[in-house]
Amino acid sequence: MLEYYVYCHRNPLTNEIFYIGKGKNQRAYDSQSRGKHWKNYVKKNGIPIVEILYENLNEEQSLIIEKEMINKLGRKDLGLGKLINETDGLDNPTLASLAR
Repeated sequence: MLEYYVYCHRNPLTNEIFYIGKGKNQRAYDSQSRGKHWKNYVKKNGIPIVEILYENLNEEQSLIIEKEMINKLGRKDLGLGKLINETDGLDNPTLASLAR
């Protein structure tokens, strides 16, 4: 099924992308099931602008695109960029073999 998408969250003050994710249904708009870093960032900067970047994907496609985008934009915690993502993506054990 092509029910997945890849999205970004943008800082409402600067319009900079600070988070990349994949999901389905309303995941991109969900603020309850986020990590501590995401919640602290939003508390400081305001409710993010949500942008759907790719849609009509299967889960494998969404995981690969998410990983590629995180790698391209870089994680802040690794000193490689501005994303506050805490992983490199591919957070599905059954699809871990897709990691390159």
